[in-house]
Amino acid sequence: MVRAAIAENSEWVRTPGGPMKMLPLCAVTFSGLSQVSEFLPRLENCARILLDAGADPNSSWLDPEWGYSLSAVYGAAGLNHSTALTRMMLAAGANPNDNESLYHSLEGKTLWLQLLLENGGDANEESKSLGRPLHYALKRRRSAAHIQMLLDAGADPAAPNPDGVTPYRLALRSGLTDIAAQLLARVPGEAPLSAGEQFLAACARADAESARAVLASHPDLFGKLSDYQFRTLPDLAAEGHWPAVRTMVEVGWPIDVTGGDWRASALNHAVFRGDADMTEWLLAHGADWRAQHGYKDNAIGTLSFACMARASEDGDWLGCAKALLAAGVPKPARDYLFTEDIAKLFVS
Repeated sequence: MVRAAIAENSEWVRTPGGPMKMLPLCAVTFSGLSQVSEFLPRLENCARILLDAGADPNSSWLDPEWGYSLSAVYGAAGLNHSTALTRMMLAAGANPNDNESLYHSLEGKTLWLQLLLENGGDANEESKSLGRPLHYALKRRRSAAHIQMLLDAGADPAAPNPDGVTPYRLALRSGLTDIAAQLLARVPGEAPLSAGEQFLAACARADAESARAVLASHPDLFGKLSDYQFRTLPDLAAEGHWPAVRTMVEVGWPIDVTGGDWRASALNHAVFRGDADMTEWLLAHGADWRAQHGYKDNAIGTLSFACMARASEDGDWLGCAKALLAAGVPKPARDYLFTEDIAKLFVS
């Protein structure tokens, strides 16, 4: 079919099409079908045919929801982690320095972290917004093996992040009590935890009893939390740490506070992750579907983006849509893209 389309119109390889308005090469590298073994060789063949017919290896797609361009090599490396497609794109001249592909291809992969560190990666490299690799790993609630690898490579266990928080306190804030003990053993001079930090640590480990005990002793505690501390609820929601989220909401945490990488509420993060049960629970506990996230939209916009962009992943976005409708959220008044099952639900 690809060969026939090219034979009929040689410009087809350079013409956006389909509901996502993608160039054919981007449609191939972004396709969730690459996660299904029987389809990957066919997609590789399609990519080879398109490149041979003059498709630009640096093709990109302008994401209408997020408002920025994503390259075809990002689809291969950063989204679908296809080694074969990535090699093909690079061999054809794709530029890997697109500010997206490399870090998305490596994120969360302990083996790849090891490769970086063994080939000159700096375990203390600093980012103005993210801090050092150890800070980012703790924020993402990485495994003890991941943390140990960074420490063995020389990561400073005492260096604070851009908000002035030490790795030990970051581990507690992320609910990583074993890793916190591991870090404290390396930096025994940590100051005692404040009441606010004790409260955050109890919430993050889903210890409601201890959290309420701290609140009972400090009834004005919420008024004394910093903006950074307030973001703990959505930050943990972004990582899917739902026991902590439930605990925080149940002890009185403001449910619509925003945080995470895209300044979104816990409800928006639940919808983005395709967690229908958590979406329903948050709505039942007063979460506002209209709460705006950093891309100037609400939970309906989040649902639209997530169900389309993450369709190949293991998420129940239809269940999220049903939970939103059951909670009284009106059907979308403006045009959004949805998967077919969700679109049918909204027009029925």
